[in-house]
Amino acid sequence: GAYVWNQELPCAIDVDQLEEEYKAALQKNLNQDEVLGHYKKIIDLYKGNFMPQSSFKEWVVPLTVYYQRIYMESVAACCEILLEKKDYKAVEEICRRAIVVDPFVEMNHAILIRTLIGSKNHDKAIEHYNYVNKLFYDELAVRPSDLITKLYHEAINKNTMLEQDIALIKDDLKESDDIRGAVYCNYEEFKMIYQLEARAALRSGKSIFIALLTVTGRHKKELAKGNL
Repeated sequence: GAYVWNQELPCAIDVDQLEEEYKAALQKNLNQDEVLGHYKKIIDLYKGNFMPQSSFKEWVVPLTVYYQRIYMESVAACCEILLEKKDYKAVEEICRRAIVVDPFVEMNHAILIRTLIGSKNHDKAIEHYNYVNKLFYDELAVRPSDLITKLYHEAINKNTMLEQDIALIKDDLKESDDIRGAVYCNYEEFKMIYQLEARAALRSGKSIFIALLTVTGRHKKELAKGNL
C-alpha cells in the first residue's frame, strides 16, 4: 500500500536543475557569456507552472510562485544581456513566450516594446502597447505603468516612415468610408485629444465640457464582458 523511490536508479529532476542553474548564474566570478548560458538553460527548462494539474493543493502554490519568480527574473536578466548584444530576435522570442506564461508581468511587455523599438518595428511596438493597455484595463481595471507609457511615446516619436511622404500621412489619417459612432481610443490617446481641444478652446474663448458615462447592470452590478 505504499511507494518508495528507488535510490539505485539515476534520475534528473527539472526543478533541481532549474535551481542549480539559477544559483550558478548568480555567482560573481562569471563572465557575461557564462551568465547568459545559465539563464538560457533556465528559460529552456521552464515549461510552465509547477504541477498545473495539482495547482489547487496548498503545498503546490508556494512552489509555483517560487519557480515562476526564478523564471521571470531569468527572462529579465537574459533579455538585458541580449539587448546589449542587439540580438532583438532572440529577445522577442523569449518575451513572447514569457507573456504566454503570465501576461500580467509588466516588465516582459516593457522589454518587448523596447526590443521592437530597437529593431525599428515601431508599428508593432505601438500595436503591442495598445494590446497591453486594453488587457490591463479589461482584466484589472488599471493602466500600464509609466515605463510602458513612456516607451509608447518613444515608439510614436521614432515612427518616421510617415514623415517621408505627405501622401502617406494623408492616407494614414483618413478614416474608412463607413464611419459610424464615436471615435474609440485608449486613455493616452484621449488625453492628447483633450489637451488639444482644451488649448483650442482657450485660444477661441469657447467652453468645453467633459463627461463620464458608466454602464452597469441592475443594482449597479458589473456587466459581463459579453454584454458590453
